[in-house]
Amino acid sequence: YVIGDPLTLLSVFVPASKTEYLYGGLIILRLYLSGIGFLLYCRVMKKDSLSSICGAFVYAFSAYALYASTTHPFFANSMIYLPFLLIGIEKIFQKKSPCPFIFMIFISALSNFYFFYVLSILIFLYALIRFFDYYKEHRGRNFLLCLAGFCGFYFVGVLLAGILLLPGILAALSSKRFSMDPVVPMGYQQGYYKKLLFGIFTGQGAGNWTFIGCSVITFPALALLFMQRKKYGNLKVCFLVLTGFLLIPYAGHIFNVFSYSVNRWSYAYCFLMAFILVCMIPEFLHIKRRQFLVLAGVTLCYLILCGTLGQNPDDSFVKFSILMVVTVLVLPLISYLYKNQADGAHSLAYMSYLILITAGIA
Repeated sequence: YVIGDPLTLLSVFVPASKTEYLYGGLIILRLYLSGIGFLLYCRVMKKDSLSSICGAFVYAFSAYALYASTTHPFFANSMIYLPFLLIGIEKIFQKKSPCPFIFMIFISALSNFYFFYVLSILIFLYALIRFFDYYKEHRGRNFLLCLAGFCGFYFVGVLLAGILLLPGILAALSSKRFSMDPVVPMGYQQGYYKKLLFGIFTGQGAGNWTFIGCSVITFPALALLFMQRKKYGNLKVCFLVLTGFLLIPYAGHIFNVFSYSVNRWSYAYCFLMAFILVCMIPEFLHIKRRQFLVLAGVTLCYLILCGTLGQNPDDSFVKFSILMVVTVLVLPLISYLYKNQADGAHSLAYMSYLILITAGIA
C-alpha cells in the first residue's frame, strides 16, 4: 500500500527500535501538511490569511482527518495531495507552468493506486467546474484545448510513476476485493442518513467510511452561502454535487473502483466545507438582520430535525446544540461590534472564530 509514499522515506533516518515514534510522528506530520496545503490553495485563490487559517483548522482536524490518520495513516495522504493538485490546475488555467500539476500527479500516482484513482475523479470534476469560471466565450473550442492540455500533463505524471503504479494496479485488480460483483442498492439503509444528518458537523461516522465532522461554525457558513444571491455559484454547485454523491450508493461504488460502496473520498467534502468557511468569514462581519433571522430559523429547524430523526448519543447532541446556539448568537454580536468600529473588533472576531472552531473540533 505505501511502498511509494514519500513520507516513509523518513524511516531511513530512524533506527528500527524507534519506528513506533516515527509512525506516530508521521500521523502529526500528515495533518500538518494537509493544513499547509490548504493554506497555500487559499493563497492562490487570493483569500485573506486569517480566514484561511480558520479553514485550515477545520480541514486538518475534520473527523475524516482524525479517524483516517490514526486508523490507516496513509489514508490521510490524499488530504495532502488534493490542495496541491488543485493549485496545479489553477496554474494551468492561468497559463502558468504545468510542472506543479505534473509533479503532484507523479507523487499521487506513486503513493497509492487506489487513492490516485479517487483523486483523479475529484480533480476532473474540479477542473470541469472551474473551466466555466475561466472561459465565458468560445467554450467549445477552449474546452477541447483545455482537455487535451490537461490529459497530456496528466499522462506525463502517470508515466513518470509507472514503475510503481503499474504493479500496484495489477496487484489491486487481482485481489478479491476488486473481483467481487457487488449488488449496489438504490439507497443506503435508513440509519446511514440519520447518522449523516448529525455527523456532518460532529465526529460521528455514518458508515461506509463516511466521516466528515466539520466544526460547528461551518453550519452558519453554509446557510449564509445560500443567502448570497448571484455570488459563489461554483461553491453552491460543488456542495450540491458532493452532497448528492454522499446520498447515492452508486457514487460510492464508482469512487471505490466499482467495488462495494464506500466514501473514502469524503475528505474532499471536508475540504469544500472548510473553503466555504474561508469565503464566508468576511461575510460574517456584515451579517444583516434579515440574514440573522433566517439563520436562526434554519438552525432551529436543523436542531429539531437532529433531535427527532438523527441517530446520535444524547450527551453529544446536548453539547452540540449548546455550541450551535452560542455560535449563531455570537456571529451577529461580532458583526455589530465590527460595523461600529469598536476597538480591537477585527482581532476579537477572528479570535472568536478560532475559539468556536476549536470547541467544535473538541
